[in-house]
Amino acid sequence: MNTYPARVLEVWMPSLMTRAIRVDKPPELSFDASQAARLFLEGDLSHPLTIASGPARPHLDFAVQLSDSEFKRAFSALAPGDTVKLTPPRGHFLLDRARSAVMIAAGIGITPVRSMLEALEDERATLTGTLVHATFSPLDVPFRDEIDKHARRAGLRLVRKQGPVDEALLQALAAEIAAPIWYVAGPVEDVKHTRALLVAMGIREEDIRLEAFRYTGSLAAPTLPPGLPNWNEVYQTAAGEHMPWYYPELDPDVARAIDAYALRGRALDVGTGPGTQAIALAERGFETTGTDISPAAVEAARKRDAKGRVRFLVDDVLASGLEEQFDVVFDRGCFHVIPAARRGDYVRAIAARVAPGGTLLLKCFADDQPGDRGPSRFSPDDIVGLFGDTFAIREISRTIYHGTLEPPPRALFCVLSPEAQR
Repeated sequence: MNTYPARVLEVWMPSLMTRAIRVDKPPELSFDASQAARLFLEGDLSHPLTIASGPARPHLDFAVQLSDSEFKRAFSALAPGDTVKLTPPRGHFLLDRARSAVMIAAGIGITPVRSMLEALEDERATLTGTLVHATFSPLDVPFRDEIDKHARRAGLRLVRKQGPVDEALLQALAAEIAAPIWYVAGPVEDVKHTRALLVAMGIREEDIRLEAFRYTGSLAAPTLPPGLPNWNEVYQTAAGEHMPWYYPELDPDVARAIDAYALRGRALDVGTGPGTQAIALAERGFETTGTDISPAAVEAARKRDAKGRVRFLVDDVLASGLEEQFDVVFDRGCFHVIPAARRGDYVRAIAARVAPGGTLLLKCFADDQPGDRGPSRFSPDDIVGLFGDTFAIREISRTIYHGTLEPPPRALFCVLSPEAQR
């Protein structure tokens, strides 16, 4: 089998559950937008993958939805300087520039569409139609910012949808666009589901183009990878303003608690991320420290803090280098991504940071938040069971996560005090 060697130039995470690599393009290689090549890794592991970049670009991009398969573990371990091999690209999921289009990408099915959009951009061409990017969760949208820009430049209307497409959406699209080609890409079950709906609507087979990925999950029943994302790679990949938890002002629940419980003094923002909450606490008069496990997040938070009011530090809450205690400790998203086996360690670690007479303000995903992807969900009883032996529970209220997601996720807001205050 004829193969081309290619050197890995860059690795990144287009979303929390997606891994991508960029390799140099062999000079003798040519292909059409959205075609696929078989990628060979060390140890002869191989898998067909769509080339997610345009054919005129000097590089080739590949991306996978993370899972625990042997190939994807090896793919995720690639680093700049490594060498992969690939076969000549091929495939029939090709763009017809003379026809209007409805593009339906399910999850990682956005990769062939990305290739098409980059090709249109490089050709300075446009296309009449609509792009639907359906994902399991608004927390995990591969290539979100790039696709927004590419679709706009190509003249396509962009629709984002949570979960599989349904007949009502397809009927609405059919009424909007005259005689389009329907491009459907994604995991095989999602492609089969969408094709069946289109055929039932009377769409001709010759007007439907399919690209089905051999992926065991679907938008209705995703395959979730074990473990957590690499938070530093997440913050290196996307600006804080585009994170689901980004909120430029002080969280309303925290603002209320500060007034209701007359909180003041030294504050610690655990898992500070973009740093907005730490900065807002400083603006409320707190002597504030913000910590995050990600150096990239801390660097960006320092730049965001134009007045230098906050001490931002790289620190792991489960292996903290901090020794001082704080009057207020605030966690708006760290606890609910701690692995279940380490939650006891978290409670002990966070208790060590709360000063006598101090307060822990904790916000986490609630048990009535739909789905199971992303952060863990907790009920009020869960909070009592986990924290009740160490903290006095002063308040547990149901609320929402203020951020960039619509609708906002459902949350619990908890006010806790060291057990000695009982």
